[in-house]
Amino acid sequence: MYTQKHFFYLIILLGIISRIFAISLYGDASIGMEWGEIFSAYKKYGIIGIEINNQVVPNLYMPPLYPMFLIILDFFYPFKNSFPLFVLYTQLILSIISLFYLREILKMFFSNNLSLIGVLIFTLLPINIYSVAQSSSVSLQLFLLIIFFYYLLIFCKNENFKNSIKFAIPAALLILIRGEFLLTYILTLTYIFILNKKIKYLLVVFIISSIIVSPYVLRNYELTNKVVITESFGFNLWKGNNFLSKVEGNDKIYKEQMKNEYKNLNIDPTYHIRMDKIYKVEAIKNISAEPYRYLKLYIKKFFSFMFFDLDSSRSNYYNPFHILPKIILSLASFFGLIYSLRSKKIGLNYFAYFYIYNVALFSIFFILPRYSLMLLPAQIVLICFLIQRLKPDI
Repeated sequence: MYTQKHFFYLIILLGIISRIFAISLYGDASIGMEWGEIFSAYKKYGIIGIEINNQVVPNLYMPPLYPMFLIILDFFYPFKNSFPLFVLYTQLILSIISLFYLREILKMFFSNNLSLIGVLIFTLLPINIYSVAQSSSVSLQLFLLIIFFYYLLIFCKNENFKNSIKFAIPAALLILIRGEFLLTYILTLTYIFILNKKIKYLLVVFIISSIIVSPYVLRNYELTNKVVITESFGFNLWKGNNFLSKVEGNDKIYKEQMKNEYKNLNIDPTYHIRMDKIYKVEAIKNISAEPYRYLKLYIKKFFSFMFFDLDSSRSNYYNPFHILPKIILSLASFFGLIYSLRSKKIGLNYFAYFYIYNVALFSIFFILPRYSLMLLPAQIVLICFLIQRLKPDI
């Protein structure tokens, strides 16, 4: 007779097989995009940076953790020709480990049966499977986010020094993998303080996470005389708010003045700071000149992130294996959100706040399909809550 334990192991097996299948068919053959540039610059110059005109400048444009992840893997892996494949299979392992933590999160609120349903949905969602096959920070970020949620709930139940450390580590790493997570982190600490009005162990969490982040911040300060982790706010704001922008943004440089300013920048450690300032000035000009236009675009991005994009330019976006699960999950999590906001369970309404906050924040900039993965753990909690309300005996 099959038990819940056997069913969970079956889910794990399905997760492994589906991800191996995705890597075999769609796996990146090289470290792509900006990550490849940063990784190559490190191999050549020994610095986490980007090469421009045969000169290397410190990387302030992309968050540093994923390049560090690649560098660590490269150090321990001797077979360089198959290194990209090693990265993908490492991401597969992290993805599978996250299932164990997700199940524990769900069991804090729901029955074993319902928790397994939530893990099954998460495991077999096509975009989640596909993400492992890409050399992108999204898999590592999703893994850390689930770890963060787990230790957040543990910390809320039992504040002590040991749990403070466990909570602070994934929080700090998430700040290093997504710059905007710093605001999420601050809001999360505020949420915890509102729950119990105690500050002692919150200070411990803050100090430990600051210690973890500080070496990279100090490195950037020494090079640029500015306290910064990433400097891409202006570019991201401009990409999502120019006259060519749709939901997914548009990064075509369309003004001659911007082209000239961009090309004439001196190549030194402050290169990315000065480049980002150009984009920020242009973005603010655009929004100030046509506020109503960009307000409508914001609402459209908000709807697209919460539900689906009606005007996507990506060829596979409307593939039934992507769009149908996305619509079903979006609608279910929306109704789960409505119910959960009224819940008195400690921690449960946090996932509703996290969901709303991230949709609202990213809609200021632009929405790419892979961003929905950052909502997925919260969505799974909200969907399970909806199922529980509709069928309490499950």
